[in-house]
Amino acid sequence: MADCTLRIADFLIRLENRSGLPLALEGGYVPFIADSVDGPDIHVLCNADIPDYLRPDAVALYTANQDGHLLWDISEWKGGLRFRVFMPEAPFTLQQVALTDSGFQLWEVYSEAITEGGEQGICPLAYPLGPLLLYSLTVQNEAIMIHASGVFDGNRGRIFSGFSGVGKSTMAGIWKHQGARVINDDRLIIRNGADGYVIHNTPMFYADEPKQAPLHAVFLPFHSPQNTMARLKGSEAVSRLMAYCIQHGYEKTFIEHHLHFLSDMCGQLPVHHLGVVPNDEVIDFIREHESRG
Repeated sequence: MADCTLRIADFLIRLENRSGLPLALEGGYVPFIADSVDGPDIHVLCNADIPDYLRPDAVALYTANQDGHLLWDISEWKGGLRFRVFMPEAPFTLQQVALTDSGFQLWEVYSEAITEGGEQGICPLAYPLGPLLLYSLTVQNEAIMIHASGVFDGNRGRIFSGFSGVGKSTMAGIWKHQGARVINDDRLIIRNGADGYVIHNTPMFYADEPKQAPLHAVFLPFHSPQNTMARLKGSEAVSRLMAYCIQHGYEKTFIEHHLHFLSDMCGQLPVHHLGVVPNDEVIDFIREHESRG
Protein backbone atom coordinates (compact mmCIF):
# COMPACT_ATOMS: atom_id res chain seq x y z
CA MET A 1 0.00 0.00 0.00
CA ALA A 2 1.27 3.47 -0.92
CA ASP A 3 -0.31 6.72 0.31
CA CYS A 4 -3.81 6.54 1.75
CA THR A 5 -6.37 8.54 3.72
CA LEU A 6 -8.23 7.24 6.76
CA ARG A 7 -11.62 8.56 7.84
CA ILE A 8 -12.08 7.90 11.57
CA ALA A 9 -14.93 9.61 13.45
CA ASP A 10 -15.20 11.91 10.41
CA PHE A 11 -11.59 13.04 10.90
CA LEU A 12 -9.38 12.67 7.82
CA ILE A 13 -5.86 11.37 8.42
CA ARG A 14 -3.56 11.46 5.41
CA LEU A 15 -0.70 8.94 5.43
CA GLU A 16 2.11 9.91 3.04
CA ASN A 17 4.53 7.05 2.55
CA ARG A 18 8.15 8.18 2.18
CA SER A 19 9.75 4.92 3.21
CA GLY A 20 10.21 3.00 -0.03
CA LEU A 21 8.40 0.13 1.70
CA PRO A 22 4.67 -0.61 1.55
CA LEU A 23 2.36 0.54 4.33
CA ALA A 24 1.30 -2.48 6.36
CA LEU A 25 -1.60 -1.14 8.38
CA GLU A 26 -3.05 -3.18 11.21
CA GLY A 27 -6.19 -4.95 10.01
CA GLY A 28 -8.51 -2.81 12.11
CA TYR A 29 -7.57 0.30 10.12
CA VAL A 30 -8.24 -1.13 6.65
CA PRO A 31 -12.06 -0.63 6.70
CA PHE A 32 -11.46 3.05 7.53
CA ILE A 33 -9.54 3.77 4.30
CA ALA A 34 -11.41 6.56 2.51
CA ASP A 35 -11.59 7.72 -1.09
CA SER A 36 -11.48 11.41 -0.20
CA VAL A 37 -8.10 13.14 0.10
CA ASP A 38 -9.38 16.72 0.39
CA GLY A 39 -8.57 18.78 3.44
CA PRO A 40 -7.13 16.22 5.87
CA ASP A 41 -7.15 17.11 9.55
CA ILE A 42 -3.71 15.57 10.04
CA HIS A 43 -0.80 14.75 7.74
CA VAL A 44 1.37 11.80 8.74
CA LEU A 45 4.73 11.46 6.97
CA CYS A 46 5.71 7.79 7.18
CA ASN A 47 9.39 6.83 7.22
CA ALA A 48 11.28 3.57 7.67
CA ASP A 49 14.00 3.12 10.31
CA ILE A 50 14.49 5.24 13.41
CA PRO A 51 17.49 7.60 13.25
CA ASP A 52 19.98 7.23 16.08
CA TYR A 53 19.60 10.88 17.12
CA LEU A 54 15.91 10.33 17.92
CA ARG A 55 16.46 7.34 20.19
CA PRO A 56 18.08 8.69 23.39
CA ASP A 57 16.25 9.45 26.63
CA ALA A 58 15.22 13.03 27.35
CA VAL A 59 13.38 14.86 30.11
CA ALA A 60 9.91 13.37 29.81
CA LEU A 61 6.74 15.44 29.98
CA TYR A 62 4.73 12.25 30.38
CA THR A 63 5.36 8.52 30.51
CA ALA A 64 3.02 5.55 30.17
CA ASN A 65 3.90 2.15 31.58
CA GLN A 66 2.54 -1.33 31.01
CA ASP A 67 3.30 -4.22 33.34
CA GLY A 68 6.12 -2.20 34.88
CA HIS A 69 7.77 -1.41 31.53
CA LEU A 70 7.87 1.85 29.60
CA LEU A 71 5.27 1.78 26.82
CA TRP A 72 5.69 5.32 25.52
CA ASP A 73 6.98 8.73 26.57
CA ILE A 74 6.71 12.33 25.41
CA SER A 75 9.39 15.00 25.45
CA GLU A 76 9.80 18.45 23.94
CA TRP A 77 11.34 18.61 20.48
CA LYS A 78 12.11 21.82 18.55
CA GLY A 79 8.89 23.63 19.47
CA GLY A 80 6.82 20.47 19.19
CA LEU A 81 6.82 17.03 20.78
CA ARG A 82 8.64 13.74 20.40
CA PHE A 83 6.83 10.47 21.11
CA ARG A 84 8.92 7.36 21.67
CA VAL A 85 6.79 4.21 21.42
CA PHE A 86 7.98 0.79 22.54
CA MET A 87 6.68 -2.62 21.48
CA PRO A 88 4.02 -3.78 23.96
CA GLU A 89 5.07 -7.40 23.54
CA ALA A 90 8.83 -6.68 23.62
CA PRO A 91 9.71 -4.24 26.44
CA PHE A 92 12.56 -1.78 25.79
CA THR A 93 12.38 -2.38 22.01
CA LEU A 94 11.70 0.90 20.24
CA GLN A 95 8.84 0.55 17.75
CA GLN A 96 8.33 4.11 16.51
CA VAL A 97 9.41 7.67 17.07
CA ALA A 98 6.96 10.39 16.10
CA LEU A 99 7.65 14.11 15.87
CA THR A 100 4.75 16.55 15.81
CA ASP A 101 4.20 20.27 15.75
CA SER A 102 2.51 22.00 18.69
CA GLY A 103 -0.91 21.89 16.99
CA PHE A 104 -0.68 18.19 16.05
CA GLN A 105 -1.33 19.03 12.39
CA LEU A 106 1.82 17.41 11.01
CA TRP A 107 3.34 14.17 12.24
CA GLU A 108 6.62 12.66 11.09
CA VAL A 109 6.69 8.99 12.07
CA TYR A 110 9.77 6.76 11.92
CA SER A 111 8.92 3.06 12.19
CA GLU A 112 11.04 -0.04 12.39
CA ALA A 113 10.33 -2.29 9.41
CA ILE A 114 8.23 -5.38 9.98
CA THR A 115 7.98 -8.57 7.94
CA GLU A 116 4.61 -10.00 6.98
CA GLY A 117 4.10 -12.79 4.47
CA GLY A 118 7.77 -12.70 3.59
CA GLU A 119 7.65 -8.99 2.66
CA GLN A 120 8.89 -5.98 4.56
CA GLY A 121 6.70 -2.99 5.32
CA ILE A 122 6.04 -0.30 7.91
CA CYS A 123 3.09 0.10 10.26
CA PRO A 124 3.11 3.80 11.28
CA LEU A 125 -0.05 3.56 13.42
CA ALA A 126 0.80 0.34 15.26
CA TYR A 127 -0.61 0.33 18.80
CA PRO A 128 -0.30 2.47 20.86
CA LEU A 129 0.67 5.28 18.46
CA GLY A 130 -2.62 5.08 16.56
CA PRO A 131 -4.77 5.83 19.63
CA LEU A 132 -2.30 8.55 20.69
CA LEU A 133 -2.78 10.26 17.35
CA LEU A 134 -6.57 9.97 17.67
CA TYR A 135 -6.37 11.47 21.16
CA SER A 136 -4.52 14.48 19.72
CA LEU A 137 -7.41 15.01 17.31
CA THR A 138 -9.98 15.04 20.10
CA VAL A 139 -8.20 17.70 22.16
CA GLN A 140 -8.03 19.99 19.12
CA ASN A 141 -11.74 19.60 18.38
CA GLU A 142 -15.11 19.28 20.11
CA ALA A 143 -14.55 15.61 20.86
CA ILE A 144 -13.40 13.11 23.47
CA MET A 145 -12.27 9.48 23.37
CA ILE A 146 -13.74 7.30 26.10
CA HIS A 147 -13.78 3.74 27.41
CA ALA A 148 -17.34 2.78 26.62
CA SER A 149 -19.59 0.52 24.64
CA GLY A 150 -22.18 2.17 22.42
CA VAL A 151 -25.45 0.86 21.01
CA PHE A 152 -28.20 2.21 18.78
CA ASP A 153 -31.65 0.62 18.75
CA GLY A 154 -32.97 2.57 15.78
CA ASN A 155 -34.35 5.37 17.94
CA ARG A 156 -31.85 6.17 20.69
CA GLY A 157 -28.11 5.94 21.04
CA ARG A 158 -26.72 4.97 24.45
CA ILE A 159 -23.25 4.45 25.86
CA PHE A 160 -22.17 2.35 28.84
CA SER A 161 -18.92 3.64 30.27
CA GLY A 162 -16.51 2.41 32.92
CA PHE A 163 -13.32 0.53 33.64
CA SER A 164 -12.74 -3.08 32.61
CA GLY A 165 -15.08 -5.53 34.31
CA VAL A 166 -18.09 -3.28 34.93
CA GLY A 167 -20.10 -4.86 32.12
CA LYS A 168 -19.59 -2.64 29.04
CA SER A 169 -19.23 -5.58 26.66
CA THR A 170 -21.97 -7.51 28.46
CA MET A 171 -24.41 -4.63 27.96
CA ALA A 172 -23.45 -4.37 24.29
CA GLY A 173 -24.10 -8.10 23.88
CA ILE A 174 -27.52 -7.89 25.56
CA TRP A 175 -28.61 -5.02 23.31
CA LYS A 176 -27.25 -6.81 20.24
CA HIS A 177 -29.29 -9.89 21.17
CA GLN A 178 -32.37 -7.66 21.10
CA GLY A 179 -31.54 -6.33 17.62
CA ALA A 180 -29.65 -3.12 18.43
CA ARG A 181 -26.56 -2.12 16.50
CA VAL A 182 -23.34 -2.18 18.48
CA ILE A 183 -21.17 0.80 17.55
CA ASN A 184 -18.21 -0.51 19.57
CA ASP A 185 -17.84 -2.36 22.86
CA ASP A 186 -14.66 -0.79 24.21
CA ARG A 187 -13.44 2.55 22.83
CA LEU A 188 -15.52 5.35 21.30
CA ILE A 189 -15.05 8.89 20.09
CA ILE A 190 -17.86 11.31 20.93
CA ARG A 191 -18.12 14.41 18.76
CA ASN A 192 -20.32 17.46 19.26
CA GLY A 193 -21.54 19.27 16.18
CA ALA A 194 -24.52 20.73 14.38
CA ASP A 195 -26.42 17.44 14.74
CA GLY A 196 -25.71 17.12 18.47
CA TYR A 197 -23.57 14.48 20.13
CA VAL A 198 -22.55 11.58 17.91
CA ILE A 199 -20.67 8.40 18.87
CA HIS A 200 -18.15 6.82 16.51
CA ASN A 201 -16.22 3.58 16.66
CA THR A 202 -12.44 3.53 16.36
CA PRO A 203 -10.10 0.96 14.77
CA MET A 204 -9.54 -2.07 16.99
CA PHE A 205 -7.34 -5.17 16.78
CA TYR A 206 -10.10 -6.73 14.66
CA ALA A 207 -11.67 -5.41 11.45
CA ASP A 208 -15.01 -3.64 11.72
CA GLU A 209 -16.74 -1.17 9.42
CA PRO A 210 -16.93 2.51 10.43
CA LYS A 211 -20.06 3.14 12.50
CA GLN A 212 -21.75 6.09 14.11
CA ALA A 213 -24.99 6.95 15.88
CA PRO A 214 -26.59 9.90 17.69
CA LEU A 215 -26.09 9.90 21.44
CA HIS A 216 -29.09 10.38 23.73
CA ALA A 217 -28.09 8.95 27.13
CA VAL A 218 -25.06 7.90 29.17
CA PHE A 219 -24.97 5.03 31.68
CA LEU A 220 -22.32 4.04 34.21
CA PRO A 221 -23.06 0.36 34.86
CA PHE A 222 -22.13 -1.82 37.81
CA HIS A 223 -23.03 -5.36 38.81
CA SER A 224 -26.04 -5.46 41.13
CA PRO A 225 -28.49 -8.03 42.56
CA GLN A 226 -31.28 -5.97 41.01
CA ASN A 227 -31.65 -3.41 38.24
CA THR A 228 -31.41 0.12 39.61
CA MET A 229 -31.00 3.56 38.07
CA ALA A 230 -30.03 6.90 39.64
CA ARG A 231 -29.63 10.18 37.77
CA LEU A 232 -26.27 11.93 38.19
CA LYS A 233 -26.03 15.66 37.68
CA GLY A 234 -23.51 18.47 37.68
CA SER A 235 -20.01 17.93 38.98
CA GLU A 236 -20.76 14.36 40.07
CA ALA A 237 -21.68 13.32 36.53
CA VAL A 238 -18.67 15.15 35.05
CA SER A 239 -16.16 13.72 37.52
CA ARG A 240 -17.45 10.16 37.06
CA LEU A 241 -17.22 10.39 33.28
CA MET A 242 -13.87 12.16 33.38
CA ALA A 243 -12.36 9.08 35.02
CA TYR A 244 -13.33 6.94 32.02
CA CYS A 245 -12.08 9.31 29.32
CA ILE A 246 -8.85 8.45 27.56
CA GLN A 247 -6.58 11.31 28.56
CA HIS A 248 -2.94 12.16 29.15
CA GLY A 249 -2.18 14.83 31.71
CA TYR A 250 0.96 16.37 30.28
CA GLU A 251 -0.88 19.52 29.16
CA LYS A 252 -3.28 21.47 31.38
CA THR A 253 -5.30 22.75 28.44
CA PHE A 254 -6.19 19.17 27.47
CA ILE A 255 -7.69 18.54 30.90
CA GLU A 256 -9.60 21.82 30.64
CA HIS A 257 -10.83 20.76 27.20
CA HIS A 258 -12.24 17.52 28.62
CA LEU A 259 -13.88 19.27 31.56
CA HIS A 260 -15.53 21.82 29.27
CA PHE A 261 -16.75 19.14 26.85
CA LEU A 262 -18.15 16.91 29.60
CA SER A 263 -19.76 19.82 31.44
CA ASP A 264 -21.66 20.76 28.30
CA MET A 265 -22.56 17.16 27.49
CA CYS A 266 -23.76 16.33 31.00
CA GLY A 267 -25.86 19.49 30.95
CA GLN A 268 -27.65 18.33 27.79
CA LEU A 269 -27.79 14.53 28.10
CA PRO A 270 -28.95 12.39 31.03
CA VAL A 271 -26.24 10.47 32.91
CA HIS A 272 -27.32 7.51 35.03
CA HIS A 273 -25.62 5.26 37.57
CA LEU A 274 -26.97 1.87 36.48
CA GLY A 275 -27.12 -1.28 38.59
CA VAL A 276 -27.33 -4.25 36.22
CA VAL A 277 -28.62 -7.79 36.37
CA PRO A 278 -27.08 -9.06 33.12
CA ASN A 279 -30.07 -10.35 31.19
CA ASP A 280 -32.57 -9.00 28.66
CA GLU A 281 -34.80 -7.54 31.38
CA VAL A 282 -32.37 -4.67 31.89
CA ILE A 283 -33.34 -3.28 28.47
CA ASP A 284 -37.01 -3.03 29.43
CA PHE A 285 -35.94 -1.54 32.76
CA ILE A 286 -33.92 1.19 31.04
CA ARG A 287 -36.62 2.03 28.52
CA GLU A 288 -39.29 2.18 31.21
CA HIS A 289 -37.29 4.58 33.34
CA GLU A 290 -36.36 6.71 30.31
CA SER A 291 -40.05 7.02 29.41
CA ARG A 292 -40.72 8.52 32.84
CA GLY A 293 -38.22 11.29 32.08
